Amino acid sequence: MRRQETELFTPAEAAVLSRLSLKAVNNAIDKKTVVARRTRAGRLLDEPAVVYLSLERRLGGDTTPEFRRRLFAEIAASPITWCTDRYAEWVERTTTLAASEG
Repeated sequence: MRRQETELFTPAEAAVLSRLSLKAVNNAIDKKTVVARRTRAGRLLDEPAVVYLSLERRLGGDTTPEFRRRLFAEIAASPITWCTDRYAEWVERTTTLAASEG
């Protein structure tokens, strides 16, 4: 059985996908909030890291850093089998719903 290659993203691509600034993505890498692979081409992020950055943007003001770290560990440990955009839409719906109930 052939192993599926993981798609990797540059910090600039991760910034666009997560809707964060490039500076915020680089800060997350520098502070080791997300893990970047070092290659000859530079630092690269995998899909769970991009999902985490997107969640960081959406949940940053509503959750503790410890909660976000645990959430990222869960994301990294479990492969996401559906599209990142669909996951981000679900997070946005649930946070919007939670905010309207609060």
